[in-house]
Amino acid sequence: MPENGERHLLHVDVPQALDMAVSFHKQGWLEPAEEFYRAVLKLDPKEPNALQFLGVLLHQTGRSGDGIELLQAAIGFRPDWADAHNNLGNILTEEHRLEEAVASYRRAAELRPDDPAIHNNLGVVLKALIRLDEAEAELRRAIAINPSHAESWLNLGGLLAMTGSPGEATAAMEKAISLKPGRRFAWHRLVQMLGRIGRLEEARRVFNEWQAFAPNDQAARHLRAAILGEGRPARASDDYVRDTFAGFAEDFDTRLQSLGYRAPQLVSSAIEAALPPERTGLRILDAGVGTGLCGPLLKARAAELVGVDLSPEMLALAKKRGVYDALHEAELTSWLTASGRTFHLAVCADTLCYFGELGAALSAFAGALTPGGLLAFTVEHSEGGDAEPFRLHYHGRYSHDEAYVRRAVEQAGLAVRRLEHETLRTERAEPVAGLLVLAEKPA
Repeated sequence: MPENGERHLLHVDVPQALDMAVSFHKQGWLEPAEEFYRAVLKLDPKEPNALQFLGVLLHQTGRSGDGIELLQAAIGFRPDWADAHNNLGNILTEEHRLEEAVASYRRAAELRPDDPAIHNNLGVVLKALIRLDEAEAELRRAIAINPSHAESWLNLGGLLAMTGSPGEATAAMEKAISLKPGRRFAWHRLVQMLGRIGRLEEARRVFNEWQAFAPNDQAARHLRAAILGEGRPARASDDYVRDTFAGFAEDFDTRLQSLGYRAPQLVSSAIEAALPPERTGLRILDAGVGTGLCGPLLKARAAELVGVDLSPEMLALAKKRGVYDALHEAELTSWLTASGRTFHLAVCADTLCYFGELGAALSAFAGALTPGGLLAFTVEHSEGGDAEPFRLHYHGRYSHDEAYVRRAVEQAGLAVRRLEHETLRTERAEPVAGLLVLAEKPA
């Protein structure tokens, strides 16, 4: 175990102590790294590297406001430091302070105009702000600087898909794969794009290449079923969901913000309308917690707020919000069945879209609710009727028919208290139709 930073500084100079702090940081020993950074700053409060790296560490451990202040202090002492401006932009992006992030990235680009990563970062944030022409210019600039920068090709492909240039989009994504075939998300985006525009034979070729490269990849298997119709599963596999969100986690909230994502607000509003203001002190479950967007909306009513999710990357981000009493890495149906826990209230925002058949999940929720307990959830909506109660789409998610949802809720032993048609978000400027459901376990 590394020694206390201040005590160790009795025997080494500041540069050596800083090197040790950075080494601990890289190895994931965050507590001793923080001690050493702070010890360095006690001796030299203007040491810019310690300010910057401690700022990054504080962001990693959920103290982003303090981290931003330290990075700004580092820049104050060394205003021409491109790395510090870029790292500040990264943190501001994750904190959804996108206009400020743009300013930081632009300053970094002025200081180091030949760095493709900086232009790529700037392009991603401009895309999130729907400033698409500016975003495209930055991504193309990154590629012009380094034609082998795979991330810029992938992000350019995603942007071109938004602007209605499918041919260029697929070419850009294929280029990203050729440069970095181990980047699962690039395969994922490419086959979804080909499925959306109906180029199924090309999709089949890409699937064959993907599965030859990674024979056990669950994303390839699930999306092949979704796009080519080869063996539709009743629900997405745990590995598919886990792998998908591992790829999304880094900028998940920023992506959702750019899509006008509403599911957390919808389930929260349904609960607020159903419960009197004085009803607090509840045991609440956030099922499919993701990055924890529902948590701040639920905390005021909670005596205990518990989250469950398959993705460790998402859970790490949810933990940073500081509102959950416990977070569990598990598949929600199995966890509900095995935990023996009961809750007054459960929310499931945009998670059941990875289930086709809803019966097992809804029955598990029913078993975990106290009498009179409430479940609020959203699903994507499609008109199918009994002939097709749910559909698996090219993007890998399911949509559900209203009559089927009502029937599944009732068969699980719950009563539909409210069911409304809502727009969950937008994709490619088109509204995504959904159902907001509030169900109650009979007293």
